[in-house]
Amino acid sequence: MKVLHITASYKPAYIYGGPVFSISALTEALAQNGVGTDVYTTTANGHENLKLDTSKTYRIDGVSVKYSPRYLGGLFFSPKLMKDLWKHCKIYDVVHIHSWWNFVSIFACVVCLIRCVTPVLSLRGTMSDFSFDNKKVWVKKLFHECVGSFLLKRCNIHFTSAGELANARRWFSPARYFILRNITVIPPVSQSGTETHNSFELVFLGRLHPIKNLEILIDAIKGLDLPCRLKIYGQGDPDYVKRLKSRAGENVQWMGWVEGEEKFKALRDADIFVLISQYENFGNVLVEALSQGTAVICARGIGISDFVEEKDLGWTVIPEVEEVRKTLSYAKHDIQKRNRIRETAPRIVDLTFSAHALGGKYAEEYQKNYAHANPIHS
Repeated sequence: MKVLHITASYKPAYIYGGPVFSISALTEALAQNGVGTDVYTTTANGHENLKLDTSKTYRIDGVSVKYSPRYLGGLFFSPKLMKDLWKHCKIYDVVHIHSWWNFVSIFACVVCLIRCVTPVLSLRGTMSDFSFDNKKVWVKKLFHECVGSFLLKRCNIHFTSAGELANARRWFSPARYFILRNITVIPPVSQSGTETHNSFELVFLGRLHPIKNLEILIDAIKGLDLPCRLKIYGQGDPDYVKRLKSRAGENVQWMGWVEGEEKFKALRDADIFVLISQYENFGNVLVEALSQGTAVICARGIGISDFVEEKDLGWTVIPEVEEVRKTLSYAKHDIQKRNRIRETAPRIVDLTFSAHALGGKYAEEYQKNYAHANPIHS
């Protein structure tokens, strides 16, 4: 079986956060499971472009990746990618498109349907109330009513959680879909170099954006009657970050961007990882924190909050200042629960989210439900 993945951005464009990690984790897991896996993407890397030779095909961690020039900034306009897709899409058993609300995803969907190829489409949180109400609101709603809903109903939709499906159903009724969690690449848990600290150590790691509700978290720790320190890892719009810093007290530290082992050490060293976003279709970083044995506090209803509740791997909250403050106090004093999570969470995560746990399931889903729609290879 041969699978082509279409995505507006791919590693090393880590500036786009979780989707880049989860998409590359999926493609690599498929390759490891013997699935022929190619990626068409663009050179997008935030406001800049990756300095790559777009005439070449790169081999990245077992995956064949072809980068095309990106134009029009955040709209991700890439004529070369569309030309390549038009020419080659029918040689693949499955074409898997990632995300929505950008020209790469929308035009790729149109190209596939014109070429009589039914694509798999991972929405990755783009079909939610927050997405519709954030940026270009009337353009999105008009496009969805006139064109978008028509296209989406003709795709095979992949959701990463039941919550993402429920959000999408407010806007359209998928004709065919499946639910499989994101694959998360995690290193073995290491105790070497783990910090010890006297205060209650909280950590946030991710994109610094209003959707993350960092204002609520900052205000919540101001009233905590216990020694506490919040480390914030990430980057965002400079004006927004400046406003956050002016709101924060001395017990908030701004750590900048980290990745690789440095990121996992930051997660491992904390007492609690906190993610109280307005919306997350999944929440990769929650899985990463738990993989290192760190208990989590997350907003109720986001991505894998049901998993956190089911496995009792932390606390879920309504993202309001008083509730977050009370929950932080509970977590501080429930040392027994945090110690249990420290011991058991890494194994639970490995059995649930790792490549060896999920890679074969994605391949089976393709073969069972989708390869027959575009029958090229045996």
